[in-house]
Amino acid sequence: MPCALTTNITYDSCKDNISGIKRILFTEYANLDQTNIAKFALTANVVTTLVLATGKLFRAYNLDRQMAEASDNATGNVETKINTYAPTITFTINGFTTVQRTELDLLMKNYLIAIIERKNGTYWIAGLDGGLDVTEIQTAFGKNFEDFSGNIVSLVGKSATRMLEVNSSLIAAQLVAAP
Repeated sequence: MPCALTTNITYDSCKDNISGIKRILFTEYANLDQTNIAKFALTANVVTTLVLATGKLFRAYNLDRQMAEASDNATGNVETKINTYAPTITFTINGFTTVQRTELDLLMKNYLIAIIERKNGTYWIAGLDGGLDVTEIQTAFGKNFEDFSGNIVSLVGKSATRMLEVNSSLIAAQLVAAP
């Protein structure tokens, strides 16, 4: 049987599955080393190797508490027997500057790979097989003093594979150092 189930899933009664995203790492999809057939490798369905072109790294977007969310929804087509995944990421940046707005414009102009760092310390990657698109950037100036002023950025992808966990040992080597 080609799609045999392989494991049991057991109820976890621990109340420690903290949600939330601490930061998001971005790089252009074109930064994957296109000369390397094995652009990434998996061990037990976790990304353990990620090969970017020489000199290319991820940029970190450090976020305030409860300012980002992500999902990875699966859709199965009964007629074609094809499953697809739609990773989505939405994040909010309080306030804005010209530098931030310029950076967000660059996000919108690229196909992207994103790695989200969850509050629980795990990392998950989206966009490995075609990239993510920024579909919307909302910039609010606010009306009243206490109104939200900043940017809300939405990304979406379409993939043949689900978002994958990334081995945390890869992260430091893939990041551009913060100024």
